[in-house]
Amino acid sequence: MPPFEATAEEKTVVLKFARKHSALRHRELAWRTVDEGVACLSPATVYRILKEQNRVYPWRRRTKRYPEV
Repeated sequence: MPPFEATAEEKTVVLKFARKHSALRHRELAWRTVDEGVACLSPATVYRILKEQNRVYPWRRRTKRYPEV
C-alpha cells in the first residue's frame, strides 16, 4: 500500500465522522478530523474516501441572475 493511502480503519472513521457531520464539505471535514484527533488525513484523501462511497455531491454552476440582453 502506498504511504499516502488511508488505511481501512481510517476510512471507516472518516465515513462515521462524515455521517455525523453531514453538512460539512470535504475540506472542513478533513480539518475537523485533525482538530478532534479522529484521523490525520489531507482534504484530498478525505475527498477520495467520500467519493468511493458516493458521498460527494456534484458542484452546481450558479444560474445567471439576469437574462442576457
